[in-house]
Amino acid sequence: MYGEHFDAKEYLRDATLMEDKFMNLCLNGNIPAVRAMLTRFLGRDITITKVETQKDLEGPGRSLRLDVWAEEGEFAIYNEEFQNESRGAEPRRLRYHCSMIDVNKLKPGADFSALPECWVIFITRHDVLGHGKTMYTINRYIEGINERFNDGQHLIYVNCAAKDDGSEVWKVIHDVMCKNPDEMLITEIAEVVTRYKRTEEGEREVDSYFDYFLKKEAAKVAVESEARGKAEGLTEAVLKLLKAGAMTVEKIAETFGMSVSDVQAIAGRSEA
Repeated sequence: MYGEHFDAKEYLRDATLMEDKFMNLCLNGNIPAVRAMLTRFLGRDITITKVETQKDLEGPGRSLRLDVWAEEGEFAIYNEEFQNESRGAEPRRLRYHCSMIDVNKLKPGADFSALPECWVIFITRHDVLGHGKTMYTINRYIEGINERFNDGQHLIYVNCAAKDDGSEVWKVIHDVMCKNPDEMLITEIAEVVTRYKRTEEGEREVDSYFDYFLKKEAAKVAVESEARGKAEGLTEAVLKLLKAGAMTVEKIAETFGMSVSDVQAIAGRSEA
């Protein structure tokens, strides 16, 4: 789909916000749309001051790339993740997201009270927790007295497999799964999806985005191959691009400083 002959119209016909790249296009910097989702999840009005997609968090352990990072001033951080596979939405992953957000927000020497409220929200295609609820909100409680342990961490699962219950949360579910902006229920989401799916300007932006994405991926593969410095690494990189249809044989040869015949030979060996 993302190769040399990428067709923006074909891609946009079926794209939804559950598709990583379309989500990135629609939500990056889009405060109104993200706020519209969050207010429905939280059941209250909030003021979002910043939205960023594909935000990288570095720490002493495993790094993270967050789908959506939203800030409510210094008061709260909201992390939305769009998850199509249940395996990637296990509870300990949400725990790790909270930990990484804390590590990246607390400045050296700062008091722990400076940590903002942290909301990690996984929007999942399947019912990960398996109880049939539209949304699961998880907070900590002190055993025996049913009192909240107010550490500022909040976890939410939004179940996109839930049936229509008429709730505001279900409206979000409907819209993130919906291909047709004319059928969407939330204005702020429908507007941005309409821009990409119904205007020439939006279509051109999609084309430009995927062109950038393909070149970036090709450059990454080239750097990784050079770092390994092995013939098998180069062959693996070429095969990866050939399989993905990301570039023509001539472009692959130019990228890696190879002859066209060498690339064709690798392609021939893979087909044998």
